[in-house]
Amino acid sequence: YREVRNAIERGRVALVVCPRIEAQDRKKKGAKDEGFIPLMMEEEEEGDDKLDYPSAEDVHAYLSGPESPLGDGVNVGIVTGQASTKKALKERTETLESFRNGEIPVVVCTTVLEVGIDVPDADVVVVLGADCFGLATLHQLRGRIGRRYHVDNKGDAAPTCFFVRRESSSDNARSRLDNLAEVLDGFQVAEMDLSLRGPGSFVSLSQNGPMKLLDVASWSDEPLVLAAAREARRLHKDVISVAGGESEVLKHRLDAFERKVMNLSK
Repeated sequence: YREVRNAIERGRVALVVCPRIEAQDRKKKGAKDEGFIPLMMEEEEEGDDKLDYPSAEDVHAYLSGPESPLGDGVNVGIVTGQASTKKALKERTETLESFRNGEIPVVVCTTVLEVGIDVPDADVVVVLGADCFGLATLHQLRGRIGRRYHVDNKGDAAPTCFFVRRESSSDNARSRLDNLAEVLDGFQVAEMDLSLRGPGSFVSLSQNGPMKLLDVASWSDEPLVLAAAREARRLHKDVISVAGGESEVLKHRLDAFERKVMNLSK
């Protein structure tokens, strides 16, 4: 939080992102956590304590309290997705507006602010429990800061993003965060995410894991992927313009492929 305090002293603002709204032991029956994905890449480890994930309410109370590491007199706001009434929506809108104009220099939030917020003076983002978020979400969150710096390079310090993992996080989770810290290009992040998570299934709800349907080359084999894309475009053009011949062969192969897909999905 030293960097958050330094950003405030420079006239900048900061975000503190949490995976939970409420602490697990106070969580209302049926309530959902925003952006919370337990350990993402692996099975939950034996003894893993879900109470270890920080909640926005607790962090907000800590940063607003008498023992806050930000010092006295710092206005700290909170923004989550729990805004089902007109009053709550109005309060959230007012908090974000105060954050944009600097009246509230620190906002504790969930991933509700992952996209759609443009605050040029945001210089620091701290993501607590970062090991339970996916790479794409983390990349989006760090994209919320440094916009004024990239435009005019004003200020005496570059924008900073902190991924704070839990002490109980696994070696795989630590490795993912270390790798993400070295990669800033969104396309490279997407490739890394695909290689770690796997493409998932064509025909079910699974969005990660190996593709069991076909034996395919590595998704990182760019020449092969590009060659396949070119061939698909050529065959698609032929199917439209030519009747019979290769198009009929392709149709039969696609029909067989579809039957295989449906059998595997049963």
